Amino acid sequence: MGIATGVISGRSSPATAERARQCKMKYVYQGHTEKIPIINEILADARPRTRAKWPTSGTDFTDVVVMRRVGLAVATGNARPEVKAIAHFVTGAPGGPGGRSGSGGVAAEGAKPLAADPEALRSFIADKTS
Repeated sequence: MGIATGVISGRSSPATAERARQCKMKYVYQGHTEKIPIINEILADARPRTRAKWPTSGTDFTDVVVMRRVGLAVATGNARPEVKAIAHFVTGAPGGPGGRSGSGGVAAEGAKPLAADPEALRSFIADKTS
């Protein structure tokens, strides 16, 4: 669909590099806990009209600074409670090291799982990105 994707990870992992290659991610940064300089570098390259159209997911404190600057922040099921508290949605599956982001999830306020109500998710995303 022509959407550039990527990963910014505080850890370095050959598995992450391989998964990023398989998924044809354009932006792959590992071993970076300071994520704002990386986001600024990506913004300079991608030149999006607005950050409000950017989605992101996170599990730990280092993800919060990015999650607060995007239009759709998703926390994985095993994310720290502080991360889940600022997320628009929380997945039902774990993510990050040893896990993967899940397709089913719940709204941060405790609404139905996303997989059970895909129209609500589409509506939410459309509202955030229009």
